[in-house]
Amino acid sequence: MGQTYVVKKFAHAVVEIWAKRTGLEQILLLVSVFLLCSIVVLLVMLRRDSAPMATEWGPVASWAGVVVTFLGFVGAIAALKVQRAAVDVTVEQHNTAKEAKAIAEGVEAEKAALEAQRIKEQAVSAVHLKVFMSRPIKPSEAIYDDQRELLVGCTLRILRGGRYKHVKLTLPEVPKGFRVVEAPPANLGDLTVGISGVDAKWHLRGENWPYGPESQAKKWLSDRIFVTFTDSSGINWKLYGNGEFAEISENVGASSPN
Repeated sequence: MGQTYVVKKFAHAVVEIWAKRTGLEQILLLVSVFLLCSIVVLLVMLRRDSAPMATEWGPVASWAGVVVTFLGFVGAIAALKVQRAAVDVTVEQHNTAKEAKAIAEGVEAEKAALEAQRIKEQAVSAVHLKVFMSRPIKPSEAIYDDQRELLVGCTLRILRGGRYKHVKLTLPEVPKGFRVVEAPPANLGDLTVGISGVDAKWHLRGENWPYGPESQAKKWLSDRIFVTFTDSSGINWKLYGNGEFAEISENVGASSPN
């Protein structure tokens, strides 16, 4: 019973090995088996000093040499395939390690980019530029002259603590018929913002808006008002009157006319 089981396991293993071989390998295995059987027969004949084989087919020793040479050739092919398989494994391991390294570097780069973006957003989220236009009450309902006036302008507000350099609020010329009722310094310079923040106001009053319909006054101002500054990490920014931020490359510390 035990011998039968061993034979079945051996036969099953041989079938599996045979199925995994290529056509050329199967042919070489068959030839090798045939030659091994032949060399056994030749050795037996050589031991018995078989005259027919020696006279009709040549010396038995010569045939044995041919068989050994061929088996050596088969062994060389097998060694080459083993070496090729080892090289393939090494290349696959190298490629796997290279892919893993590339993935790790990509993850680290993405983390660094996210962190840089977070720092940028934190720096610019504290700075607000609000452009406004309002008329307190209708002219027909006004009691005093200044109640009939249109109020326009902007407010630059920095909400929390931080270090900002080269803060410059760029403003258009005062529209005709308007007067400045509150004005910030044109160049705020270097600011260390405290807990209470910073407010810089540019407020104008006037009777009638001189550039088209009064409803377009806010847009007109938003297109011409902006603030530039450098945050604590050295990045230069430009904040437009419509609330849009842009990272800029030029030196915002250089003086330029309004």
